[in-house]
Amino acid sequence: MNEADPQIVRKAQEEYKRKRSDTLKRLSYRLKKSIDENNGIVNEDMLQQEVHNLRRLQLKRSLYSCNINEIQGFIVGGISSRFWLLRKHINMMTPKEIEKIPFYSWECITIMLENQELHLVIKHEKMMDMFIKFLIHSINTVDGYKNSATKIKETLVY
Repeated sequence: MNEADPQIVRKAQEEYKRKRSDTLKRLSYRLKKSIDENNGIVNEDMLQQEVHNLRRLQLKRSLYSCNINEIQGFIVGGISSRFWLLRKHINMMTPKEIEKIPFYSWECITIMLENQELHLVIKHEKMMDMFIKFLIHSINTVDGYKNSATKIKETLVY
């Protein structure tokens, strides 16, 4: 078996490291540019604050936890019965009280199970976005109801 020339191996390794370094620099630049454009983060301080906020999030298992296969659908926004009841209370609030509302309609999501509903408030916009995408994929939906995407997917495939 022929052995590789050490000089050629060394040059190949150096070339690999250089290309990898260039690729990482390009990816880093694209990531920073993407963050600047999409998230409104324009400097390192704001990025560090965002990281700090994400680290403060704590995940706790709720008493009302469920398995993904138990989810029948979901409703985004404050239009489910639980959140809808709050509208009367909010309508009776003074303008000063309205400034102190603990959450907004777009932070609400209702998970529909077989015999109950789970009402969640997710204040972090990116977490809500990721959660909705997870639900859409997990329950195979196009309209919030389980398996509503099945026929569309079958039609597209055949």
